[in-house]
Amino acid sequence: MRTSKPDTRWDAPDYLEQTLAESGRRVRGLSPQQRARLLRALRAESAELQRRGRRAPLVPLLRLGFALAAAVLIASAYLLFGGVRVLSDARVEGFAVVRERRQGIFNLQWWIEQPPRQLVAAPLGIGDEVIALEPVTVTLADGSALFAQPNARLQFVEDNVLFLAEGELTSVIAPQAQAAGFRVETRAGTMQVRGTVFRARVLDEQTAREYTDEGIVTVSTPLGSADVVTGEQALLSRVMPLTVELQAPRVRIASAAPDRVLVNTRTLRLQAFIYPNARLLAYDADRNTLIGILTASAGGVVSGTLTLPAEAEKLSFEQASPDGRRSARSAPVTVTVDIVGPTLRLERVEPIGARVRVAGQTEAGAVVRVNGRVVSTDPSGAFEAVVELLNGTVTVIATDAAGNSAFVVQRLR
Repeated sequence: MRTSKPDTRWDAPDYLEQTLAESGRRVRGLSPQQRARLLRALRAESAELQRRGRRAPLVPLLRLGFALAAAVLIASAYLLFGGVRVLSDARVEGFAVVRERRQGIFNLQWWIEQPPRQLVAAPLGIGDEVIALEPVTVTLADGSALFAQPNARLQFVEDNVLFLAEGELTSVIAPQAQAAGFRVETRAGTMQVRGTVFRARVLDEQTAREYTDEGIVTVSTPLGSADVVTGEQALLSRVMPLTVELQAPRVRIASAAPDRVLVNTRTLRLQAFIYPNARLLAYDADRNTLIGILTASAGGVVSGTLTLPAEAEKLSFEQASPDGRRSARSAPVTVTVDIVGPTLRLERVEPIGARVRVAGQTEAGAVVRVNGRVVSTDPSGAFEAVVELLNGTVTVIATDAAGNSAFVVQRLR
C-alpha cells in the first residue's frame, strides 16, 4: 500500500508543527511553552511569506501598466507639443493665426494652431499655415514681400513656394535677382514670378485671378500656360481654358488728401502701369465723354497731366493696346476741386516779454502755423498758442486739405 507524501512546503502549517515536534525529540531542553512560542513565530512568518507570494505576481503587471501609461503620456505630449518644426528665413508680421506644422517618426505630420496674436517678424516653418485676421506681411529670404488681405489663408510650402487657399494677396513684390525662383500656387493653377509686382485672388475652389501690375508673371493651369505682362490679367481655372486680357487701369492721381482725390487745380498729375505702349483713355464718367489720352512707355509706364473740364467731377479710365484690345472701364473716382483758401482771423495777440500769446479761428481741418510752428486746433478750427516773437512780428498761416492757404501778418509795437 502506497501512502501519499506529506506536504513539505515551509508555508504548510502541518509541516511546521511536525518538524518542530521532530526537533523536540532530537534536541532536549525545549519546554512545552518554548515550543508553543516558537511554533507561533514560525506560523506568523509562514503567513507573511504566503501574503508576499500572492502579491509578487502583481508587481510585474503594475510595472508594465505604469510603463504603458508613461508611454501614452509621452506620445500624447509629443503629438501636442513636440515633433520637428523646420524653420525657414521667412518672416510674418501682423495680426494672424499661425498653424505650425510638426513632423514625427514614420513621416507623421500634424498642425498645432496657435492663438490669434500680433506677430512681429515671427519665423515661419515649412508647411506652416497663416490665416490673416488683419492685413499681414510675409517677407521671404530673398526679399520678396506678400501682403495678405484679411481672411486670406496661405501655406508656406517651401522656401520659394506659397499656396494661397483663400482670399487675396496684393502688391506681391519679387526682386529681379530671383528671376524664376518664386511661385504662388492655388487649386486652379500656379503663378511663377520673374521680378514683378502682381496680385492674386482666389475666387473659389475652381478659379483664381492674377493681375500683373509690373513685369511678367507666367501662369499655368491644367489646360494651358501663358506669360501675363504689365497691364494684363489672367483667369485661371481647372475646367475652363486659360484666358488673358487687359485689366482695368489702376491710376494714381496726385492729391493733397490721402483718403480722397482733393486738389486745388484742374490740372491733374497721373501715374499708371498699363500694357507696353498702350494708350490710357480718360473719361468724364457722368457724361461718358473722352477728355484725355496719355501713352505708355515700352515698359508700360504712364506719367503725365490731364486737364479736367469745369463740369467734370468723376473720372474713369480704360486702356487700348497696340494689338487692338481694350480693357474694361475702371470704377469712377470723384475728384473735388477746391480753389478757395480757408477763412482765418486773429482774435487775440498778447505780448508776454519776448513771446506772444496768439488765439484765432480758421476752418475745421486746416493746419495752422504761427511763426513757423504748427499749433493744434480743436474740431471747430479754433486755436491758441504761445510762441516766440520773430523781429516783433506774428505770422499766422492756415492751409486747408486741398492745399489752399490764407495768412495774416501782424507787427507788434
